[in-house]
Amino acid sequence: MVNIGICDDEIKYIEQLEEICRRYFINNQIEGSVIHFDCGESVINYCENDENKRIDLLLLDIEMDGISGIELKEKLLNEFMIRNIIFVSSHDECVFDAFSQKTIGFLKKPVEADKLEAYVSEIVNEQRLGKIYSFVGDCGREFSVAAENILYFKGEGGYTKVVYMTMNGLKEDLICKRLGSLEEEFESSNYIRTHKSYIVNVAAVVSI
Repeated sequence: MVNIGICDDEIKYIEQLEEICRRYFINNQIEGSVIHFDCGESVINYCENDENKRIDLLLLDIEMDGISGIELKEKLLNEFMIRNIIFVSSHDECVFDAFSQKTIGFLKKPVEADKLEAYVSEIVNEQRLGKIYSFVGDCGREFSVAAENILYFKGEGGYTKVVYMTMNGLKEDLICKRLGSLEEEFESSNYIRTHKSYIVNVAAVVSI
């Protein structure tokens, strides 16, 4: 199930983007939903309800009444309910302000269908190939975390602390494995050892 959010204060653009997404779902026999937002504040309110669906891709306008798309992006950086953002705007000069660890693209209005479909296809493939890691905690409790939600690992002697995102915010658990062993497991993934005590998810890096 792919959930796409569209945030724009002009209904004609919401309708255009929804039509492209729904046509892609039908043509590729994919189960998906499209959720509308007419302002940034409505996205924030949506994220505050844990019973809502997590949005895999938010198509976000930049210039809107009230909070702008750039301001909203800053508020969503640590928000579990929004996985990825694509900015949709006629203002090319804003592309650098739109950059973030959640921003995966920038589309110019009016949006070309094939370009949006390529991003949606990328999200679909990520879901199909999504990696789930299982760990054993220091008390013998087993738990699983999606690779994309892990922020970093920190060595703690013979144990390792894993810090990850959940619907209720950041969480950390101690696991019964040394950092060196984890480094071998994550060698071909999106994680790098930045220090003798840390392995970091590159996708979660905000600045260096």
